[in-house]
Amino acid sequence: MIAQRRSLRRRTDSLLHCSVRKGWSLFACVLIGLVLHAGMPSYRCAVHAEPHSPRGEAEADVHDTPAHDCSTEQLADDQLDAGQVAVNQESEQQQPQEEAAAEEDPEAVAARIAAADVRLGADYHKHFNVPSYLSAYYKSAEGSVEEGNLLDFFLRQYYRFFDEYADLFSLPNAPKDPDTGVSTLPNTWLDFGSGPSLWHLVAARSRFDHITLCDYAQPNVNYLRRWKSAPPVSHTAETAPSQETREHDWESFFASAILRHEPELFTVSETSDGQDPTELAHREARRRLQHLRTKAVREVLHCDVHQPKPLGPEWDRNRRFELVTSNLCVEAACRTRTEYRRALKNLASLVQNGGTLVLAAVAGESFYRVGEHRFHCLEIDEALVRDALEDVGFQRVHVERLPAPSSGATSDFEELLFVVASPLWIA
Repeated sequence: MIAQRRSLRRRTDSLLHCSVRKGWSLFACVLIGLVLHAGMPSYRCAVHAEPHSPRGEAEADVHDTPAHDCSTEQLADDQLDAGQVAVNQESEQQQPQEEAAAEEDPEAVAARIAAADVRLGADYHKHFNVPSYLSAYYKSAEGSVEEGNLLDFFLRQYYRFFDEYADLFSLPNAPKDPDTGVSTLPNTWLDFGSGPSLWHLVAARSRFDHITLCDYAQPNVNYLRRWKSAPPVSHTAETAPSQETREHDWESFFASAILRHEPELFTVSETSDGQDPTELAHREARRRLQHLRTKAVREVLHCDVHQPKPLGPEWDRNRRFELVTSNLCVEAACRTRTEYRRALKNLASLVQNGGTLVLAAVAGESFYRVGEHRFHCLEIDEALVRDALEDVGFQRVHVERLPAPSSGATSDFEELLFVVASPLWIA
């Protein structure tokens, strides 16, 4: 598709230039551009293509712009703009490229980060306080007051994603081996840069049985391994654990998410029989957490998105995942836009051919706070994310956006991006 766009631009520019030299009118030039574009598929529709969503209409008020479809009206709109796009596209792309080149001067980058007084890289091993982070951002599915709609928006998008792709990622729907009864379809999910958090796993509704969690920061890896190996504990005032070892109350978080996003679980018969919806939600939360802890989460690994083998030098490159997710991670790990592009390439190497990558990202953010420390974040935008993923080899990149500036107290993002890139086809 990218090759078609470039070829089309060259054909359009050449004919327009020839037309002007022969004294043709501007109207004739634009008309030729329209005719040429009418014979090509719509690039905008291709990159915005998304599966039909039963929740799409209900969520229309959440998103900044409606999802693009490939209707006749949309194609007509694309074609009306085609001549101007072909003429202006080069000049529009030149300025961001020049700005990026200037921004990524190593000395300038280092000076900017030093002036911002933020932590990054190896600082996570020493200064990232897990209890402070979980307490500030994941007490309930409503998230942090200072960050507004962030968690609610991302949870809604994950629920929508998993519900739409249930036929692909649901074991009950997968064919079984006649001898073992085990699913014969891939059911592998890598959550990359998990942090110490399980927040989005609730939306999968226990569909996966092979989940790998990983993180760069050793405190986060340690926390997740303790969570997986230790049985659930109910803390009381008499036996309150230390700040370093206490377990976050994921049951309450999952229950609040279920109450908020899964009202269909609470049938009329159950509530009419006097059963408390909150108790029903807690019962379901305990069931999902037990499934995750004892069955679904198979391993917790160390990772580094800057390495060509992000899961370690011994990782088998042939072992890739049907689904890879990464939340609020890559932009926090990168200093420059070039590093960001390279990191997404490394991350995509873990996605199997035909697989899907999901990113929950913040745009325009320079920091977020954990306890007394501010941590660095690269200020990305939708255009950078789209371009980087298309360069890697993803055929479709769909983005849901929510302009939702944070308060500035705990972070300073300007927009939320939920990105679904699929399918991946690489050599």
